[in-house]
Amino acid sequence: MSKDPIIVSQDSSTSIIKIHEHQYGQILLDLTFLEIDEGTVEFTEIVQDEETYGYGPEEVYKRFSADKDSLKLQEDASFIGRDLSYIYDAEDSDPFETTQFITAVTFKYKSNGIEKNHTLKIDEVIDDIDRSGSFENNNYTIDIYGKEKNKLTEETKKLILDNTEYVIKDLSTKMSWKGSMDFGINVNTDADKTDGVVSAIAYNFAENSLGESVHSATHEQRTGEDLNGINVDLGFNISLQDDYDANDDKLEIYNSTVWFDPDPNPKSFANRPINDGSTGNQIDYFDFISVVYHELFHSMGISFAPNYPNEYSKNILPADSEGNIYYSSDRANVILKSGILLDDYNDSGGGDHFDLGSPVNGKVSTIMGKFGYYDYSWREPMDIDWAVIEDIGWNKKSEGTLSEKINPSKNVLEAHSDKVISGTLNFNDGNNIVILDGQANTYRGLTGDDTYFVSQLLPKNGKVSITDTEGANIIQIPSNTYIDKSLFTKNATRLTLEDSREITINGADDFTFNIGGNVTDGSLGVDLSFSEFAFYFGVTDVLNISSGSEIGNVSDLYII
Repeated sequence: MSKDPIIVSQDSSTSIIKIHEHQYGQILLDLTFLEIDEGTVEFTEIVQDEETYGYGPEEVYKRFSADKDSLKLQEDASFIGRDLSYIYDAEDSDPFETTQFITAVTFKYKSNGIEKNHTLKIDEVIDDIDRSGSFENNNYTIDIYGKEKNKLTEETKKLILDNTEYVIKDLSTKMSWKGSMDFGINVNTDADKTDGVVSAIAYNFAENSLGESVHSATHEQRTGEDLNGINVDLGFNISLQDDYDANDDKLEIYNSTVWFDPDPNPKSFANRPINDGSTGNQIDYFDFISVVYHELFHSMGISFAPNYPNEYSKNILPADSEGNIYYSSDRANVILKSGILLDDYNDSGGGDHFDLGSPVNGKVSTIMGKFGYYDYSWREPMDIDWAVIEDIGWNKKSEGTLSEKINPSKNVLEAHSDKVISGTLNFNDGNNIVILDGQANTYRGLTGDDTYFVSQLLPKNGKVSITDTEGANIIQIPSNTYIDKSLFTKNATRLTLEDSREITINGADDFTFNIGGNVTDGSLGVDLSFSEFAFYFGVTDVLNISSGSEIGNVSDLYII
């Protein structure tokens, strides 16, 4: 698809265009139709945040440039989302990148000696996304952008997208949001970090209906209201190392190699290459998925800067008598009585990394750690991480997910018979509620929309199967059902519950799976597709299992 600007309308005084984002240095408008005299173009006004201002020096505000033939973005300028990103280069300070919401620019010029004006209006910035999807009703987009994006091979871009999308889906099994989260990955260079680094895109704020500045992503996940349009909600920067070679196509973090998981699942961190001395560092390979988790939690609001207060910083206490700084909240203090010791590495009165010590029994205490214990997986946020995320305003699931512990507010179901009766139980054409309690070893539905209640009401060691090829049918697994193990093919699954209860579901790809619901007490639970249900158990692409079966990587957990 062409990324050239689209002219909506044009006359001698005004041009209205639509443009694509991420087009650095792009020519926006052919000016030859204005017959401009050489050397007479001068920018006069700019519309920023719906207010009109004088343009300012072109060499300071490196936004646009123009001559008699064309108007274009300057070399380092590009629309990122709906905002223009450009370099501000004043004489009394170092140049830095900034962004502004700009919708029009006006310039004056002479044609045959007669002074005239022309205004370029930006009608729309077209969102150029690389991937979009929905997982468990969590909608998302992913966009790789940045001036150095084209240095990456298509293979590396795909690995970045695949690994990032895996994290988004995995987070969706643990939390929910309204609206659509726009995830951005900015590929750039950083003159201060020439060894390569990945860092969070944080502090994406917008103004709500009350005129308050709020974290746009947190606001959208609670309300569904998108305050910042196509701008990035959550994301991170990939700053290439200074010796990056596209032929080698190896990304580095602090001179250590970034490892992209080719087939991510809950157990695949173990496939990360072992340290081999190839980099001379303590850690030779950084697990990209672990890094993404860490940076996205920063982006979600675990971020600190003295001049930018946010929901996180509200819970940071002043330094104690020994100079220690703690994060303290009701949620956090239930887990750590004294609160979370922070690493005030910039002596700025706070911090956004937790000082919770070394890993214990092969597990980190937090994915927001002070030290990069990347020899260990950071793929599973700890309770203390979730406590802070919930403080900020994000919604962590308490039902319709998997847990190591039962939900104490729900009953634990038990069987009322000792064995399964042999034979087939056929149901009528109505919408039946079928309780699997051992009355048959084969349950067969007809044309109705049937709900099959799969639970520990099935006798111990009982083995049953479900076949139903007609209607919109549901497998409902209530809260506090223990899943011992699972087996999947592309169109069937076998679930083994506590005490060797075994349920085979034929044609599973045509069922809806409801977890945590209970038709007998009105609990709604969460509806999943077969693909989403399999993902919960670590089978990430069930519909494309080419032959045979896959054992679920996630087991020994309760549905709650």
